[in-house]
Amino acid sequence: MIQFDMVAAEGGMSEDCLNLNIWTCGLRDGRKRPVIVSIHGGAFSIASGNARIY
Repeated sequence: MIQFDMVAAEGGMSEDCLNLNIWTCGLRDGRKRPVIVSIHGGAFSIASGNARIY
């Protein structure tokens, strides 16, 4: 969460803003699968987790 006016801000700030999107296919055989974790470095301005390339 970005708080632009930290000096004059009267309200509290919450960092309870983490989100995790998980996609999986419908495999039901109980085997463990490898997982890829990607941390998007778009600086809140370039692309997002919704981009079709992901």
